Amino acid sequence: MKPDPAPPPPGGILWSVAGDIRMFLMLPPALAMQVAHPAVGAGVDEHSVFRTDPWGRGER
Repeated sequence: MKPDPAPPPPGGILWSVAGDIRMFLMLPPALAMQVAHPAVGAGVDEHSVFRTDPWGRGER
């Protein structure tokens, strides 16, 4: 079994981009886009836990 990957280092590019408040503001539109079109909604239903755990999905 492979060990868990190390978290990104503090102060790295991921922290400066994903830690920005604007990323949090993009969460509702991103979740809405996943169910906006019937074909996309069908794919989300088949391959995602969006319907049963939308906030957990958004956090990941």
